[in-house]
Amino acid sequence: MNGTISRNQSNSLLQESPNPASSSTPLGYSTIISQQLDPIDRAFLAGKGVFDLPPQHCLQVPLVTCEAILRAHFDFVDPFAPIMDRPSFIRSYKSGCYSLFLMHATLASGAMHVSSDIILECGFGSRLGAQISFSSKATLLYDFGCETDTLHLLQGCVLLGGVAIPSVVEKDCRYWLYNSIRLITRLDLQKE
Repeated sequence: MNGTISRNQSNSLLQESPNPASSSTPLGYSTIISQQLDPIDRAFLAGKGVFDLPPQHCLQVPLVTCEAILRAHFDFVDPFAPIMDRPSFIRSYKSGCYSLFLMHATLASGAMHVSSDIILECGFGSRLGAQISFSSKATLLYDFGCETDTLHLLQGCVLLGGVAIPSVVEKDCRYWLYNSIRLITRLDLQKE
């Protein structure tokens, strides 16, 4: 299996249950979002599904789908772009208090590396469809200013810069690369 995780490789990324992704909005995160957004914007984002991880119809699937996609990211993307501290990311995921922007960006990057079975169980017709869905949700969270942690913004922008969507989109890899450079400068990381 070249570069994909299949249903048979469903060893848990986290080694523990229950899966925190079974609640559609991370604990603590909804409070932050509520304070930042007016009710109309929040309703719009909820309608677009940005607060759902993974999509609702995946929650009944025996395979822990969200974890399979995260595992694919760490197995196939992270070795070439090691921009996240895996243990810290997993702790945040397990606690249910994580960045939705970074989570969607991570799922977008990992979706290309899971089997078609997992993609179909998530309700997507293709890997590209899953990538478009996850990257669109990350983009909406970015556009609405829902992510305020500069490091999470940087990490998500780098990941979204690597998501190759062949259709014409306003925010392509150049947009995300520019934002990554801008955030690196803001964090003063270029000097290290």
